[in-house]
Amino acid sequence: MYYKKCMPLTLAIGNLCGGQRRRLPLSMGERSLWLEFSLPTRPIEVRYFLKMQHKGHAFTVGIDDLDALVTLHPKLKALSTAHYPADFLPVLLNAAVEPLVGLFEEAFQSTLEIQSLTTQPPAVNEYLCFEIGDKKKVLSGYLSLEPHLIPLLQRITDLPLTPYAAFATLPFAFRFQWGSTDLSFTEYRDIALQDVIFPDNRQQQWRLISSSGAVITGQLKGTSFQVGSIMADKKKLDLSSFSEEDFLGPTPSEVKMESQPPSKESVPAKFTTEALRVLLSFEVGRKELTLAELQALKPGFTFEVGALLDKPIDIRANDSLIGKGELIEVGGKLGVRVVEWN
Repeated sequence: MYYKKCMPLTLAIGNLCGGQRRRLPLSMGERSLWLEFSLPTRPIEVRYFLKMQHKGHAFTVGIDDLDALVTLHPKLKALSTAHYPADFLPVLLNAAVEPLVGLFEEAFQSTLEIQSLTTQPPAVNEYLCFEIGDKKKVLSGYLSLEPHLIPLLQRITDLPLTPYAAFATLPFAFRFQWGSTDLSFTEYRDIALQDVIFPDNRQQQWRLISSSGAVITGQLKGTSFQVGSIMADKKKLDLSSFSEEDFLGPTPSEVKMESQPPSKESVPAKFTTEALRVLLSFEVGRKELTLAELQALKPGFTFEVGALLDKPIDIRANDSLIGKGELIEVGGKLGVRVVEWN
């Protein structure tokens, strides 16, 4: 079997999260391996999970260290990750699967069946850390078992097992923004208290932006935000926001031939501050979405944002905080009234 080609010299459960340890010697053919169990003392970052099953008992292995692995697992070819922010989607690699399955088959003297590869956290949040390593690499993670198997491990380790908070509640922070408007330096300089600023027609979008660049756009329905589209990278353009002229380029009459003498218009103009542009954006607040909410995101999904709408809005000039505002409707059009201005 494949796992025999890379059989590690040690199989340790524990050692990565601190806490007390208990050692259990195993006899695996010609090799003498050992397992060490440890009670974790701090949370472990979310990673992919490999679920294996034997005689009705489920073993869920969380892969915690992916850097030493080299090739994509074929089961992931059908798994689309385009709709998820990149900051919580590490790639599960092939070398994590076969060695793990082989080692656990040896340890439990049973054949394990691979059920699924998923980013969903296991239903059980009782687990023990493990480490599998040889002279070249170390793969770390943790093992989660069904509740009725916990007493068995308690007898082996002689340690109480304490559950952690569910991974589904792990929060991710987003900036909640509405619209933007492009102003000349003169227009920006003339803004005063109680002025009402309207966003550009193309930029009247409600959106959530993560620190990694993931963008979730949508519409406001009462006090709820309804997801319209999800982009893993804010650099990806929404082509529907561009006009035909943006793609056609200049007409032949607008193209100047190189043989023509330079005109007065081609002489560089003297720089003035009047040529500067200022992008005003309106940040409604910060919204935290849990891992479970992010994994459930799709067009049409809604969540409540009413508490954010009742607070002052941050007005940013070229991404720097410059004032505060409040949403106001004027003539059936939504705008931001300036209530603080620096």
